[in-house]
Amino acid sequence: MSTAREIYEGELWRLPVRERRQALAKAVALADAEGDLDLGFEIRMDLISESHGSPDRLAQVAAYGWCLARHDEDPDRFPVDLWYYKWIPGAIAGSPAVSRAQIHALLDDLAMRFDSGAKESPPVVKLRMRAAFDLGDEEEAAELFDLWMARRQEMGRSRLDDCRACDIAEEASSLRRFGRHDEAIEAGLPLTDGNQGCASEPHYALANVLESARAVGAWDRAAAWQRRGLDLIENDPDYHDALADHIRHVAIAGTRGIAADGTSTYQVVPDQIRAALSLAANALPTLDGDEEFDFVFYRGVRVALVAADAAAIESEQVSELHAAVDGKAESLAAAFDIRSGNSSTSDLLRRDDRELEAGIA
Repeated sequence: MSTAREIYEGELWRLPVRERRQALAKAVALADAEGDLDLGFEIRMDLISESHGSPDRLAQVAAYGWCLARHDEDPDRFPVDLWYYKWIPGAIAGSPAVSRAQIHALLDDLAMRFDSGAKESPPVVKLRMRAAFDLGDEEEAAELFDLWMARRQEMGRSRLDDCRACDIAEEASSLRRFGRHDEAIEAGLPLTDGNQGCASEPHYALANVLESARAVGAWDRAAAWQRRGLDLIENDPDYHDALADHIRHVAIAGTRGIAADGTSTYQVVPDQIRAALSLAANALPTLDGDEEFDFVFYRGVRVALVAADAAAIESEQVSELHAAVDGKAESLAAAFDIRSGNSSTSDLLRRDDRELEAGIA
């Protein structure tokens, strides 16, 4: 049987990313069984990095919590990287079992470690804004957005800031969530129409902008953004949440019948809806069970199935998708609503229904 170090220093870095995470998790378990704290710390830090942006977020949370505890016991021996801490609030908020109080307590601990002055820095304000969005606190999110923009101007950039591409994507996504769609499109242009980017952008920006494009009737631009976005993410299971935006868009566009000049003719196009169903069916087997990722994905598939039923599309694929996902978006939305103390997650499904009805009617 291989030791933790043999796995860690072996061939795992040549594996596909999902298999690499599994190998790292196995190496962590072996290091713990061998009682090697230092190796366990080293492997966990790599597991945290490899799990960023993936549906394996519970493993990321557990690994970072372990590392942070060791750091507090012996900071010199276990020099934890605070950069990784930024990923943890969103990861725990992705489970409806985590309470509001736990999310805010984590953010308070993060802020204490990040900031020594009286003012919270842009990275901390940005994370509080994301939490407000996650918890359905729209007014608080709007206040924190304004504060984040002001602090960025006032305090400049620090080592703990996200890269410029990620900040652009965050700004555009926030404006979209506020319904400020023209501003969202304009803010995201350096990513959607320019050359800026990073490891995860414009992957998300090209998905998020589709809702704003529909809202302002920019169907031709949306089609171009979608083609580019799908080229980046279609076969990558770590982008199921972005793929769900593409599935929703293709299905909604299929209920409108977009003419060559980009106008909406409100004539159902079954081939468009079938394309959305195929995207969903191809990605479904690779879901990992992360509740937030699953909700976002099931939400997208739900839209495609409502559109398929309205267009009287009957196929084995439609039947299989109904059997696999029916009711799951609603049940997860209800769980998140209970955690948040409002109906913000279920409201997303109702908004989808209204957008579909505009075309189906």
